[in-house]
Amino acid sequence: MQYFILVTWIPFRVLNTSHMLYTLRKFILFDMDFRLADAGLGAMAPFATVLLIATFLIIHLFSELRGGLDEHLARVPMPVAAMACVIIGALLFILWPPSATPFIYFQF
Repeated sequence: MQYFILVTWIPFRVLNTSHMLYTLRKFILFDMDFRLADAGLGAMAPFATVLLIATFLIIHLFSELRGGLDEHLARVPMPVAAMACVIIGALLFILWPPSATPFIYFQF
């Protein structure tokens, strides 16, 4: 169901008709092109994206096997918990896209 919702957003997001048709064709009919040329977070390489996804999966697996990172973080001393929050906040700031495009509804 979510796939169809994403397909319907494309005509509203892409302003050029030829780009819209190309995007719809790529989105609906997969062409088996597995290149990672334009993937990535901002100016980062595609392998950085794969590394971030792998890191997330490892942390998620650790959390699942050990009973939840939130419970472990609740049991550590306050300075350690504060440092963990500062590190998470810094990572969010560093990995935030340098320029965010306006949401679709701001075009109208």
